Amino acid sequence: MKNTILIFLGGLFPFSVLAGEIEWKVENPFRFIQDAQNDEFKIEKSQSTLDFVQQRMKDRNTAKFPPITSTQWIRDPSLSQRLPSGYAFPKTVLISAWLPKDILGVCEWRYGEFVEKRACNEKVTFNAQTQFGDMSKTFLSVNILESGKLIKEQIIVKDRLILGVGDSYASGEGNPDIPTVADPQKIDNLAKNNATRIISGRWMKYKDSWVQINAEWLDRQCHRSFFSQHILAGMKLASMNTKESITLIPLACSGAEVLDGVLISQANPPGGGRRVTESQLNAAIRYLCPSNTQLQSSKKYFHRVYTGGTVKVVGEKRLKCAGQIRMPDAILLSIGGNDVGFSPAITWAALPNGHRNFFGWSSVKLTNKFIKPICPKYTDQKLCQKNRPVAKDRVNNWLSSYYSDLATELLDAGMSQDGSNIYLTAYPNPSFIEDGKTLCSVKQSADVLEQARTQLPRIVRTGVWEIQITPSELQDINVGLIEPLYNKMKHNAEIHRWNFIDQHVNQTLNHGVCAGYHRDMTNFPIFPHVRQGEWYPQKPTEEWAFDVSKQRWFRNTNDSLLFQTDDTSGSINGAFHPDFRMHAFIADVLAEKIRQKWK
Repeated sequence: MKNTILIFLGGLFPFSVLAGEIEWKVENPFRFIQDAQNDEFKIEKSQSTLDFVQQRMKDRNTAKFPPITSTQWIRDPSLSQRLPSGYAFPKTVLISAWLPKDILGVCEWRYGEFVEKRACNEKVTFNAQTQFGDMSKTFLSVNILESGKLIKEQIIVKDRLILGVGDSYASGEGNPDIPTVADPQKIDNLAKNNATRIISGRWMKYKDSWVQINAEWLDRQCHRSFFSQHILAGMKLASMNTKESITLIPLACSGAEVLDGVLISQANPPGGGRRVTESQLNAAIRYLCPSNTQLQSSKKYFHRVYTGGTVKVVGEKRLKCAGQIRMPDAILLSIGGNDVGFSPAITWAALPNGHRNFFGWSSVKLTNKFIKPICPKYTDQKLCQKNRPVAKDRVNNWLSSYYSDLATELLDAGMSQDGSNIYLTAYPNPSFIEDGKTLCSVKQSADVLEQARTQLPRIVRTGVWEIQITPSELQDINVGLIEPLYNKMKHNAEIHRWNFIDQHVNQTLNHGVCAGYHRDMTNFPIFPHVRQGEWYPQKPTEEWAFDVSKQRWFRNTNDSLLFQTDDTSGSINGAFHPDFRMHAFIADVLAEKIRQKWK
């Protein structure tokens, strides 16, 4: 039985105040989605993020794609302000409130300017104050008119702020919100023509011959997707506490490095444009400063190292908020892989390191000059001596300095007091087959990498090349890059008092890029191709970007072209990146770690 408090006013009759009888919840806790009534893309409290994406996407219902046109994000990349003014400082949030079912009669509800009469057993909805609102208007009173009883409670919605910063593993690269749609008629025509390029897999390079609808992204320039671990983690956190709201600012961009994307504006993003308008840190400061009139700027300089060991001083204007900047409750961070050459190391393993004749030697040399692969560690290849330092030395000699610059800038900007609100996520390892122990075989990696051949100039006659990764090369990548990178990230997280998120790494080793990936027919590759007028293993129109039956949770080059082809040059970028399930799994780990800190 809840306590009843008797109050007397000026000699009038006494009436009862019942404390704690009011129930309420935030109607739209994930503020990044605009529509407060939009329940179509929402994680339930009892549901894991992984279950959410699998259940939602498995039935090929295109109506269930993420609501990329119903968010706070402004999709015009030419604008420096991509979120509405004041978005990070919500004064009110819509809530619903109700009384216990056994209270009958008519009730009068009052909260600030909100006044409404209705049956006591009905819910009411109104805008409640947050910590940025008017504190003089935070009391809700419910007058039960028949009995004269008054129920009163203070309601202030706590708004939590999450800032997402980083690279392609955080942006959602490889997972466009709306994947490319193949044209059935064009696909049938390709099968009838049975061209050589169809057999080789090069057909996907020719967009006009098979695409009906281009892939679409929440943010095309950065290949930012709703299926990213940062956005999904925000959605999951929004489901965990019905009396809080989540404000998410997702700024991760595919291809970003610490000094080319996070602290310096990023050059050549995958979705087009020579440069992103401003660095991720400057964008965050702009959104989290109470007023643009309080923004100041000064020049900041950093030392960036390049292939060959050349050190250059790079810099640009750094914004500073003269007012009280809003400090994020959590900064989600995924960065470091591009800084030390993860993608060029995969390229090193995929390309041939030998040749049979002068033309072959010239072709390999030309390709290496164009692609600029990076060896994970020193081998007897001349390339490893030329493109120095190798990845292992980049990890050991470069990364700590970059993380130190980042930590300093986040503290100076007022984003963090001591680093404890920063969550650095380890990169999942794509190297293994379904047992989580055996490295990808040559045949498996050849299928995984087939479409990489189409990105190389035809003049170098790549049709006779072995585009594949051997287990020994994968072992070199693990020993020279993946393991040192993990250790260096963990060490720097400890130094800067960041939270290091790595529980997912060992738990997902059996979902590598070659897991469950076996040829069904002798010598028939798994990528879509035509033989004797028939598509194998199935028609491209039957492929589904969100196939939950696959053991692998990483995209291959075939996935990249088939699902994220558009009018940009970044269609191959998704290879070796997590798919929607890996992002969801990491989001669950992130959300649980953050929830524990927020208790």
